[in-house]
Amino acid sequence: MLDYIVPILASIIIQNFINSTPQLTTTPTETFSDTVSVEVNGKKNSRVFVNGVDVAIIEEDGNVIIHLNTSGADGNKDFEITLHDNANHISKTLSFSLEKTAITRKDAIKLLRQAAFVSDESHIDYIMQNGEEAWIDKQLNTIGDLDETDDKYGYLESMTRFLHENNPTKYPNSLFTDPFSAYPEDKDSLRLSIFNRSIWWQKAFHNEDQLRQRVAYALSQLLVVGKDGSNHLGFRGEAAAHYYDILVTCFWKLW
Repeated sequence: MLDYIVPILASIIIQNFINSTPQLTTTPTETFSDTVSVEVNGKKNSRVFVNGVDVAIIEEDGNVIIHLNTSGADGNKDFEITLHDNANHISKTLSFSLEKTAITRKDAIKLLRQAAFVSDESHIDYIMQNGEEAWIDKQLNTIGDLDETDDKYGYLESMTRFLHENNPTKYPNSLFTDPFSAYPEDKDSLRLSIFNRSIWWQKAFHNEDQLRQRVAYALSQLLVVGKDGSNHLGFRGEAAAHYYDILVTCFWKLW
């Protein structure tokens, strides 16, 4: 009896395999980059072939991540995915196309003008090669001056160190660790000038976290803390610098 059952079962298993079709967890429709990662689902230990090339093997949990190469594509690029078992039986073919959407230099510069202070070649090239969303994601993960680093300083401490280098007697080292209680009480407009004309420009135009800097500036135009008259916040440059540090960090914490 087993002599009949075993071949029948084997035939059923083979037929089930060759009649099955690989599945993608999500099917992308367009891409800006030269490589797209997708998750293929199917029978474990099956070999995954993309356009006839063996690229991976289905893992124990029934899926595997593969990378589709779209380099050189002009418009749509077609892909065919099949699964091969150990006996080289072949499943049905999963066919789909990816649209290679080009980001023009004009598009990249437009985004940077809206979301950054600079439009240098490195940012332009990154957007053209990877897309607008990839640039935004990269910006969201860029370490800022007030993140946990030892070699960067926020606006307040950068201004304090600048003042210390020029007048260490009036602005001693103690200000670095306790600026709120140790700062001179006089309304020195020089501090505001240093913040506005030196520290702000340096960070806004040279920091890598351009999106964060642009958002902080936008918030500063909406949440204005100064007022007309001789006693407004601007005469306390250290207060303005500290307020700007708050604007730089508050949006990222909410994000």
